[in-house]
Amino acid sequence: MNIQILSNNFNPNYWHVKEFFDSKSRYCFCWGGSGSGKTRSIVQAIVLDTFMNGNSHLVVRKVSNKLDITILPDFRAVMKEFGLSKYFKFKGKPLSFTCIHNGAVIDLIGLNDSEDIKGISQYRRVYMNEITSFDHADYKQMRKRLRGSDGLQLISDFNPIDETHWLKKSVFDAIPMCHSSLIVENGLAPELTTVSDKYVSSDGSFVFIKTNAMNNFWIAGSPDGSFGFRDVEYLKDFERDKETDPNYWNIYFNGNWGKVSRGTEFYKLFSAVNNISGDISYDEDMPLHLSFDENVKPYITCTVSQIDGGHVMVIDEFCLRNPRNDIFSLCKAITSKYSGHKGKVFVYGDATSNKRNTLLEQGRNWFDVIASELSSTFDNITMRVPSSNPNVSQRGVFMNKVMIGDIPGLSLSISRDYCPNTIEDLMYVQEDPSGGKLKQKYRDPDTKETYERYGHTSDTLDYLVCSAFRSEFDNWKNSGSMIEPMTVIADRTYDEFSI
Repeated sequence: MNIQILSNNFNPNYWHVKEFFDSKSRYCFCWGGSGSGKTRSIVQAIVLDTFMNGNSHLVVRKVSNKLDITILPDFRAVMKEFGLSKYFKFKGKPLSFTCIHNGAVIDLIGLNDSEDIKGISQYRRVYMNEITSFDHADYKQMRKRLRGSDGLQLISDFNPIDETHWLKKSVFDAIPMCHSSLIVENGLAPELTTVSDKYVSSDGSFVFIKTNAMNNFWIAGSPDGSFGFRDVEYLKDFERDKETDPNYWNIYFNGNWGKVSRGTEFYKLFSAVNNISGDISYDEDMPLHLSFDENVKPYITCTVSQIDGGHVMVIDEFCLRNPRNDIFSLCKAITSKYSGHKGKVFVYGDATSNKRNTLLEQGRNWFDVIASELSSTFDNITMRVPSSNPNVSQRGVFMNKVMIGDIPGLSLSISRDYCPNTIEDLMYVQEDPSGGKLKQKYRDPDTKETYERYGHTSDTLDYLVCSAFRSEFDNWKNSGSMIEPMTVIADRTYDEFSI
C-alpha cells in the first residue's frame, strides 16, 4: 500500500496536534478564532492516526441530532482529500467509521447517547468537539471515563466566546502553565509550523494551542505563496468588524476570550474596550463611594468607586458568599480593607432597604446598620440613598449612554483586576420585554439553591451613578439627550444626611 500525503495539505495547527498525539501529555485544548482550521487539523490527525497506527477514537458532541451536519462532513472530506475513503467502512446508526485496513474505529456520538459507554479504554483518544457547549460536569465525567490503559488522551476545540465560562475559570485560569516553543521539529520551515501561541502546564499534562485565521493557509495563504488560498473578502470582513464591533473581532479573529453580544443585554453599550481598565488605582485622599445591594444570594454586594470630576472609577467590589453573606460581615470586610482611608465616604443603595427590618437588631433598617458599622472606622460618612428608586428602564438607558460617552462629561471605568463579578454582571444581565432587568432564576448544580444569578452588582452601579449625578439624570429625563453643563459634585443637592 502506497499512500502519499504532501505537507502542503496541512495548516500549522496540525503539526502541534500531531506532536500532542505523539507525546505523553493527557489533555489538549485547541482554541482561537473563527476559520483558524482547528477542527480540520484535529480531524486530519485522527484520520491519519486511525489509518496508520490502528488507534481508535471517540468523537463527542453535546447532542447527537446534528452530528451528520456538523462534524461528520469534516471526516468524510478529510478521508476523500487523503484518498482514504475506500479504506473506511461507514455505519449510520450509531455513526461509525471502521478502518478495513486494521479494524480501528472512529465513533461519533452525542453526550445524550453516552450512557451506553461506561468506560472508554477501547479508544486511544476522545475528541470533545466544541467543548464550550458542554457543562463542567460533562467534562469531569469524561475525564473520569478516560481509564483502563496507558497513554489515553482527550483533545478538544472551541472559540473563546465567553470569558466567564467554566472552561476559563476551572481550566485556563486554574492550571499553572508556561509559554512553549511555537516551532515543531519536523524538518519544515518554521513559518509553516508556527501557531499564534502555545502553552504547556508545569507538569506537562496539559497542552494549549491557540490559532487564528492567519494560521489557516486556506484563508491567509501560505507564507511563501506556493499553496493554499488567500480569501481577501473574508479578511476584509474581519477588518470591518475591527472598526464596527471590536469585541466580536477580538474573539472571532484574534481568538481572545470575550463575550459575544446577543442584542438582548440590558447594558447593550457596555464595552470591554471603553469601560474596563487595568489602570485604575485607589487614592486614599479621594472620597470613597460605597454602593450596596441587599440580596444575599449568590452573594451580598458592595461596589467601591471613586469619582474624578465626571469620571466614575469602580475600583473594588465585595461579593461575600455564605456563610459571610450578611451586612455585618460585609461592613467588617470594607472597614478592614479601607481602615486607612483619609477622605470622605458616601453611601448609596436600594431605596427599599430603608424600610424597617425585623430581622435586624431592634427593627433597624439596613442603612441604619451600615451607618453604624462604618462609623467605627470612617469619620465623615454621608448617606445618599434616595427616597425612591429611579425607573429601571430609564436608568438603564441613562447608564448605557454614560458607558458610551453620550452624556457630556460623564464616563465609567471598571477595574479589570478587582471587579470580576461586576464586569460579568454588566455583560450578562438581560433585558425583559418591558425594558427592565430580567432577573432570571438560576439553580446552582452543586448547592441546589435557586437565586437570581445576575443584576446585583450592576444595581449598585445604577444607584451610584443616578444619585451622584442626579441633576444630569433628571435633566436627561426631562429633555431627552440635552442636559445642562455638569456641575461640580461638591455643589449638588441630595436627599442625604451625614453622620
